[in-house]
Amino acid sequence: MRSLLGILLFSLFFVACSNENQQAEMSAIQEMEAALETNQDQDNVNKLIAEYEAYVENHPEDTEQNAEYMYRAGLLQYRSNRFNASLEYAKDVLKKYYDTDAAPKAALLMATIYKDKLQNEVGANAVMQAFVHAFPDNEQTPILRDSFLTNALELEKQIDTLKYEIFNEKTGKIEYRQAQDYIGVCEVYGLILPDAPLAPEYLHEAGKIAGYIQSHKKAMELYEWVYTKYPKSEKAPLALFMMGFTLQNELNDPDAAKPLYEEFLKKYPDHDFADDTQFLLSNMGKSDEEIIQNFEQQ
Repeated sequence: MRSLLGILLFSLFFVACSNENQQAEMSAIQEMEAALETNQDQDNVNKLIAEYEAYVENHPEDTEQNAEYMYRAGLLQYRSNRFNASLEYAKDVLKKYYDTDAAPKAALLMATIYKDKLQNEVGANAVMQAFVHAFPDNEQTPILRDSFLTNALELEKQIDTLKYEIFNEKTGKIEYRQAQDYIGVCEVYGLILPDAPLAPEYLHEAGKIAGYIQSHKKAMELYEWVYTKYPKSEKAPLALFMMGFTLQNELNDPDAAKPLYEEFLKKYPDHDFADDTQFLLSNMGKSDEEIIQNFEQQ
């Protein structure tokens, strides 16, 4: 009984200390934010962003506060003219903390960056289109709808149009700009409308296009997104296979590809790609000559 009481008291003490540490971290952040109002030195900005990130790492359970801090980090990057970095923080909020109050603010930050700073009208329009569907009760929704989207294509039609424009039939080549726009719009769709039925399909197609233009790390990011976020989607097995295939054949990392192939065979033994996966796994590390010899011996 004494032992149980001791454990209980220790647990209460540990929780109390953790709460005190958490409050101390938040107080320190508030002081740094106040100091930044009078001294906008970039070094101070970087230190505050580092404190935001440290809080998120130390308190993963505090999703609402973490989302707010990541959004504020994005704002700081925006005010420092680091627009691509700001964009990544906004995306991170939507991807990891979609059900928080910071999510619609992050989406609006994305739209502002695309439209006003990166001159990416396609991206800005996609964000605004997705926003009015995802957050119909937000006070900014009627403003976006009436001011910017009166003659805009529906987002799904915009995606289909962009996909059609990727391949130039006259030259037989991929139009790089259109491919980038397509990838970006599909990503926006997945970030702001993650529960839409078409989200995993668009993200998977974006992964394929990223591979076509040699953006293999982006392709890996998109395939992993599909596989982890939409495990019951019909695209999930394909995404897992393509992760392994990309690692082996495009990023030259067969050691990282092997466990993904093994996971595929374990989870999807009857999938249409199971034989292909087994072939790739069995012949990993072999030269073309060795593979041909094995065929001849069969």
